[in-house]
Amino acid sequence: MTKDHDDLSLSEQRAEPAPPLEYRSVAADRRDRESPVGPLVGGALMSLVAGPAAVVLGILASLHQSSAPFWGIVGVTVGVLNLIAVATYRSDSPRQRSLATGIWVGLGLAVLIEGVCFISLTK
Repeated sequence: MTKDHDDLSLSEQRAEPAPPLEYRSVAADRRDRESPVGPLVGGALMSLVAGPAAVVLGILASLHQSSAPFWGIVGVTVGVLNLIAVATYRSDSPRQRSLATGIWVGLGLAVLIEGVCFISLTK
């Protein structure tokens, strides 16, 4: 050990203040209190309701006509949901990005549900 270190008693060594640490602000380390799970579930539920509702409305509109109203209603619904999802996904907010993810997950589940219904009715 060095001579300076040996000459100081233990109590004198502890009395010296340590150099200050460079702390970050508390706000920089704080997590957002709001979880992104809520918008994800909300977006999925929105798509799960809108998708089958559009199919039912399209079927009802096309009962005595061609299938053009069906494809129009379903296409507009899917297009609007995708526009909302793309617009919110480009945001910097994790909550808005999770809303977009929920919309896409809900659309995928809605397509799977409609596919199963279609297959079961055709057999």
